[in-house]
Amino acid sequence: MTINKMKFEIAMAREAVTKTEISKRAGVSRGRLNVILNSKNVTPIVAGRIATALNTDITEIERKENNL
Repeated sequence: MTINKMKFEIAMAREAVTKTEISKRAGVSRGRLNVILNSKNVTPIVAGRIATALNTDITEIERKENNL
């Protein structure tokens, strides 16, 4: 599973938070969050924690197979 960076940034703007705040809420380091956003795989659990930190559903930020 991967996170769509543009969708992530839209959700982040909607919540008016920084990547640092999201990483704290999701329980991942800022460095790891950057790796995840740069097209690296993430476990469903961590993806869920990131979505929760953004107060959104995982389907709103996940990268779809045909939406690379």
